Amino acid sequence: MLTTLAANRNLAVILLAIVLMEIVHGIQAMALFPLYLTEVLGSSVTVVGAVISAYLIVDVVTRTPAGWLADRWGRKTILLMGVALSVPPLVLMMGARSSSTFLLLNALNGLGAGCIWPAIYATVADTYRRSERGLIMGLLSTVMLGGLALGPISGNLLLGLTSYRATFLICIGLVCLVFILVLVFARETRVAEQLHAATVDRDHLGSLTGELVLLGSIALLLTVSLAFLLPIISLYGAEVLRVDKVTMGLMLAIPGTVTALALLPAGYLADRLGRKPPIVAGLALLTLCYAGAPTTTNLLVVTAGATCAGLGYALAVPAWNALAMDRIPTESRGLLLGAVATVQGAGLAIGPIIGGLLWEQVHPYAPFVAGALLLFAATLLSLCIRSKSPG
Repeated sequence: MLTTLAANRNLAVILLAIVLMEIVHGIQAMALFPLYLTEVLGSSVTVVGAVISAYLIVDVVTRTPAGWLADRWGRKTILLMGVALSVPPLVLMMGARSSSTFLLLNALNGLGAGCIWPAIYATVADTYRRSERGLIMGLLSTVMLGGLALGPISGNLLLGLTSYRATFLICIGLVCLVFILVLVFARETRVAEQLHAATVDRDHLGSLTGELVLLGSIALLLTVSLAFLLPIISLYGAEVLRVDKVTMGLMLAIPGTVTALALLPAGYLADRLGRKPPIVAGLALLTLCYAGAPTTTNLLVVTAGATCAGLGYALAVPAWNALAMDRIPTESRGLLLGAVATVQGAGLAIGPIIGGLLWEQVHPYAPFVAGALLLFAATLLSLCIRSKSPG
């Protein structure tokens, strides 16, 4: 009973940390930094993109070594380190007088962010059984999406009602609050025996490596195809669907809401049915939705298609994350889950660049067609996943 209470307390702290940090990241990337750079420092939109990219690149590169450190120093230590490293850049940014300084500081900001997810993934893997991980990963994904959605809204409200300095200070305060919550209430989940676990025999190691490469390939194909749409979705609404910003916002709100609501039951389904069926079904549904995008501009059909794509995402992602946790050996959880987070982040970093090029150089529908091809390849790869009972 005490173990269950401790696990639930840890989960509550992690969820609160995720939502607060994602709100801060959303405020920074979607509202505060773009406006501060253009209006205060007089930077171009290209510079804004470079500043955001610097953050993402450092974040992605940091994740694997941060996971390795989480195996040696502990999950809580690395989580605290990541949160702590997010404070100094924000303090210094308020006094930055050039875009190059701002860029360097945001790169340091990415260093802190890169420590957070590997520590959280390893904590979940340490704490919950295989039969619970799908549900927990669905819950984490729901909270993360909620935080990301609240970030831009909060940022624009804060900038409208207060000032740049006040918004910076509120972000700093939220990060400090997360640090205190983790320091006081979070419990370390890595046990000393994990460092002295028996080595995996060569046959098992070969099998494990092959399966992790398979899972990593699926994740990369999925995240790249999703990221294709990030830079072009607003353009798609204006130039292809020919709708105004309000209509487009309402159209996106429906699949976004459905996705967030579906993640939790989809994760529970992955615990009951096993990991493979939801992954295959989710990827296949996404493939069909991407492939169908060029066939119509009817707003109801497009909204329905986007909603089905959201359901596909909700089916595939918690099950995939839970499967990766199931397969990774205890003694290497931090390192390998950090590598998993790196692959996911890399896909999100390179996808927007390719999606923008496809839109400009080929055709407005090219990102959807290319995404459908990648998702079809991911669906075929997912059929090769070895089935195991979720228990």
